[in-house]
This record gives sequence, structure tokens and C-alpha cells, in this order.
Amino acid sequence: MRPLPLEVLCDFPDDADHVTFPITRRHVDSFMALLVAHGVRRVGWSYYADERGGQLYPYDPDSTHPVFVRYRNIVDTYRLLGSPLRIAVDAAHRHGLEIYACYKPYETGPGAPFPTGSAEARRFGLIPKLTASISQCDPFVVEHPELRIARRSGDIPADNDTRPIATIKLIKHDDAPTRIRREHLQVWVCDDNHRYERLDVPFELTERVETADHDVENMVGNIYHNQTALLTRRGDSVRTLTLSGLNLTQPCVLVTTGLERGEPDFRNTAVEMMRVFDHRDRPIVGVFSNGGSIYHSRLVDFRRWGLMFDTGYGCMPGFLDEPNASGQTGLIAFARGRSAALDGALCETEPQVRRFWLDQVRDILATGVDGIDLRVENHSTHTDFPHEYGFNRVVVEQTSDPADPSLDEIARIRGEAYTQFLRETRKQVLDAGRRMRINLQMDYLRPDPPLSRLLAYPANLDLQWRTWVDEGLMDEAIFRFVNFTFEQILDDPHPRAIVDHCRRRGLPIAFNRYPTHGDLVNEVRTIRADERFASFIIYETCCFVTFREDGTCELRPDFDVPQAMAACDD
Repeated sequence: MRPLPLEVLCDFPDDADHVTFPITRRHVDSFMALLVAHGVRRVGWSYYADERGGQLYPYDPDSTHPVFVRYRNIVDTYRLLGSPLRIAVDAAHRHGLEIYACYKPYETGPGAPFPTGSAEARRFGLIPKLTASISQCDPFVVEHPELRIARRSGDIPADNDTRPIATIKLIKHDDAPTRIRREHLQVWVCDDNHRYERLDVPFELTERVETADHDVENMVGNIYHNQTALLTRRGDSVRTLTLSGLNLTQPCVLVTTGLERGEPDFRNTAVEMMRVFDHRDRPIVGVFSNGGSIYHSRLVDFRRWGLMFDTGYGCMPGFLDEPNASGQTGLIAFARGRSAALDGALCETEPQVRRFWLDQVRDILATGVDGIDLRVENHSTHTDFPHEYGFNRVVVEQTSDPADPSLDEIARIRGEAYTQFLRETRKQVLDAGRRMRINLQMDYLRPDPPLSRLLAYPANLDLQWRTWVDEGLMDEAIFRFVNFTFEQILDDPHPRAIVDHCRRRGLPIAFNRYPTHGDLVNEVRTIRADERFASFIIYETCCFVTFREDGTCELRPDFDVPQAMAACDD
């Protein structure tokens, strides 16, 4: 069987926040030596403003809280190394490794906010957003927040933030009886999403069984082909609890119960469990939280801190009647309005943004990398309402009807702008005598992308992958997926069509895989036997490399990565 060239990808801030000390030059050298010893030929290294000191993080040198210890390690590492990518390039080349920089243009401000009223927001907040303040992003975004991907305008009533809430409707995913009674329900409110207070307010409670007028999608579980994981189907019966006779004027409203034990039964997703109405039964537009979050989850506590709204995980189900002592579960919360822009993701159609991106490409190439990987997938576009974004003026004014632009036109205009960025990047890369690869995300480039992946991409953007391939904008494609199983993705017609198109153009394909998602050894052997793929990338090193305080590195023993590495060339 042919040898299979082996690569790894290092998303370096993740490696830095997995330890309790700064990563040094000696660590990076030991890291490269370790990889060479296990047959790695090429290293990918993610780039986050390395040539400008890194992204901005909430830095607290004195805190012992795990959240801030992680941030401190990242900042201290960047300060110590200067440009981690330059250090990595030097170490990789000394050990005979190729090294490619992985550049994610949209990854300029992950959704890691602090609640508006918190001390952390006052101290570390960089850009305000609905209910919170963004605490981590590229310095360019702080200087130019107006260039972020913007929400459509004109569809939310002007008095949305001032109309009192008269009715709250709670919706269960099915019609099974619930144990919740009026005496169990509690209403909590807040002006600034910080330290909610319970209101002793009278209300009437009405319980009904109604008919669902739409499907309710469930983020948990794989979605394969045309099968969708659903909590509720249109036409199903669902049980509702309606609290009426209220008069709530606060921006943030939370409903929970006093139930402390027993089996919870009132289940739904965050974006579907709650609806609010004014005194004329008109809906009030807002965002939701059921306590869960990807960032700052250890800090979330509605009594002592605050909540994360509109996280992109709003389709994750939860129980209203779970115990709420932690302040993180057993609740549903609502905040008026929608964010005017995505957290830190910049709009590709803005000329100033594309110039900034190209400047980053120039800086990356100046470090001496052998090539550059481009990736759209990111953590800066997280929202529960992705299709409401992408309406920057520079986009809308190019449509045939700016007063009522179609989503298809928006997607085309933005897609052409991103493709133009790739053309200009390609020219820079070729002029520098380097190579360029593009990540093709197999669980997103399809007519039915899984719900769990929508948060990782800018919606209303046509990713023109066929044009990228046909115009020769890459030397190699990267086959990347997250949501599907290994067996599913190899048997799926949509990835197969992409792979076949690349092969017809003579384009090599690297297979990108997490070491924690399956049987890595057998997956390596399967890809090694599959002539469609030219190499195997294990993503990412923080999953399987341990940095020691003495400056050395080792592979973690709890994964089969060494066996998988050996299987590439045994």
C-alpha cells in the first residue's frame, strides 16, 4: 500500500490555553522535533494577527479563575514569542518540515462576550452588542466595527424596546402532561443582563394543547442526507403554558421554576420555548438563552452574573423545570431586539476589508511559510438567526431592488466579492513562489447543511467552490467535515461530487480529520487505500500534544494518534 503523507494542524491559541504557563521557543522546537519523530511531513499553523501582536484578549494577570488563566496564558505566550508563526516557521524548517499558515479571514472576533452590566464588560469590553460587550477580537475590528457583517434593517418595529410585555407563552416540544403548576413558575428581570432579580408579580396561567405550525429542529445529533433531527413536526400537538396579565418593561426577562428535584419534562430549544407579546397581542422581537454557551460557560449564572444570548446554539434543547441552583440550567430567558452586526466577522464586500485581508496575507507570506490555507469556517459568525445578516449597505446598493433585496442576489454579490479576494490572494501567493490551499467544508457545501454548522459560516454568501477549482485558485483542496461520521461522509453524494470535480481538474485533496471523532487508525488506513486523497491532516494538535513546563512536548497516551501516525507509512 502506498505511503500516505501525514500532516497536523496547530491552532496555536488552543494549545496555549490548555496549559498554565507560557509556551516558549523551546516548546515550539520540541513540538516540531516530536512531529518529525512520528513521521509528520507538514505542519499547519493557524494565524491570528501574529505579526501585530495577536488578537486582543481580556487579560487579568491576577485572576485565578480558569477562564482568565486561559486568556492570560495566550497573551503571555504571544508577548514572549512576538510572532508565534515566525518562531514556528524557523523551528519547522530547522527540523525539515514544511509549514503552511492557516488563515481564516472571518475569524476576527469570536463570540466571547461579557454581560453588559458585569465588571468584566466594563474592564475588558471592546465593542458593545445586544446584552453584552465583545471581549476578544482583532485590533482592526475595534478600529472599524462598522465594517462587520450587518443585519437587515427596517423589519423590527420602532417601539419594540419600549412596549411592555403583557404575555409570555411557554411552549413544550410535545403534548405530554407537564408537572409545572402556577406556584412553581418564577419571573426574573434585569436591565443589563447582570444579576437578575425575581419579581413578585401576579399573573394568570392558562394551559392548552395546540398544533405546531412549523418544524422544530434539534441541534443534537447528526443530520444525514435529507433526514433532519426534529423535536417537533409541523402538525404535531404541543402543550403550552401562557402567563398573562403582566406588565414588564425591562429589556431582559427570565422564566424558571422552583422545582429542585424530580424528573424534568418541559423540554424545547431556546429559540422555540418562549414567545412574548404586548397588551395588543403583538409579538415582541428578541433573542433567547437557556443558559448554555460555548464561551465563558463557567461564568454563566443568572443570579450572580449573567447569560449568553444569541449564541448560535439556540437550537440546543433544554428543560425549563430542571433545578436552577447553578444559575445555568432550568430556565428560558428573552432579551429585546437583535444585534445590529455579527460579533467580529467582517464583510467581504467592503473594499477596506478586502484590503485588510490582503495585508494579512502579505504579512503571512513574509514569515517564510511554504504555503497558506484559506478557511471560511469560523467562530465569529455565531448567531441563532444567521439568514438575517449580510445586508451591509455596500451589498444592498448593488442589488436590483435595494428597497427589497433578494437573498439570492445578496449571496451572489457577496460570493463574487469573496472569490475576488481569493483571486488577489492567489496572485500574491504565486508572486511569492508559495502554494495555496482552500478548505472545502463537506458538511456545509450541500443543499441541506446540518443545523449545527450554520453558526460557523456567514449566511447569505455563495461559496463559489466550483469557480475556485475551475480557475485554478488553489494548488490543493482540503476535504474537511465536522458533523458527519467518517462512514457517512465517504458515502455521501455531495462530497463525492466535490471530490470528483477536483480530480477532473487534477487537484490533489488532503483529508482533514479530528482525532477524537472516530477510530483514527482505521480511518487513516481507509484513506491510505483511497487513491482520491493525497495526504491526511490530523486536526488539531491541542487534542493530542501535551506541553510540559520544562519546555518539552509529548503525545498524549489517551488517544490512538501515535498508532494512526504509524499507519500512514507502516
